[in-house]
This record gives sequence, structure tokens and C-alpha cells, in this order.
Amino acid sequence: MKIIEKIKALNFPEKQFLILGGGILEVKNIRPTRDLDIVVTENLMDVLRKDKTWSLKKVYSVKDKIVELLCREGVEVCTSVHSVYDLDYFLQNKDRYEEIEGVYFSSLKDLLRMKSVWKREKDLVDIELINKYLDKSSL
Repeated sequence: MKIIEKIKALNFPEKQFLILGGGILEVKNIRPTRDLDIVVTENLMDVLRKDKTWSLKKVYSVKDKIVELLCREGVEVCTSVHSVYDLDYFLQNKDRYEEIEGVYFSSLKDLLRMKSVWKREKDLVDIELINKYLDKSSL
């Protein structure tokens, strides 16, 4: 199943979620992703908490804020990333998201910025792939 079809099959309400991380990389054929990371509104998270098909994967605290991570079949949802980057963070600035076939994704430039801060081994690989893609697309 194509990633867009997989996302739309979740039947999440429009403008209440945004695909993070590897989702944009797969859509743009930069590299495939193993899972889908999604930031959702508090309202949608409340609905998903009640849905028994979603399970609690992790609860953690960042900057005195509790963050829950729910998962189902390779899809992980939360209301914020590092308790800073919630849905409003992305959607309030056109440079931070990209709409593709009616689905909102974190922009490549914003993903590059975040991965440059995190600097995990997998982030360094993605940074190189994103920069190559951006260099090619600017020609």
C-alpha cells in the first residue's frame, strides 16, 4: 500500500494531524520509511485513547509535560514532539509543512532543521539524503 493510501485509511479528521519524519522522505522517494510518526490534536488523541485498537507504547516527560505515544500497526501518534512541536507549531508557518494529496507532512526544510539538532546516527544519514534531494531539486 502506498503511504498516502495508508495514511488516508486511518480516517483521521482533516487538519487534525500531520505526518512527521520519514513520511515525507518516502512520499518524495528519498527513502522508504519503516513506520509512520504522526502528531495529532488533543481532541484526536482523546478519541484514539478510547479506541482499543490503539495501544500505549510510551509515556515520557519533557520540560514538565507528559507526552503519550500510542501505536497501531507501524503507526505512532502523539500530540507533540519533544513537547515543543505540536500541530499548531507546524501549521502556523507555511515553511514548516507541505500538503501532498490532501495530507499534511512536516516540510523537508523543517525536518532537516530538527534532524540537525537531534544528530542521531540515523538523522545524520537522513540529513545527507535530504541535502542531496534539495540540491537536485534546485537545479
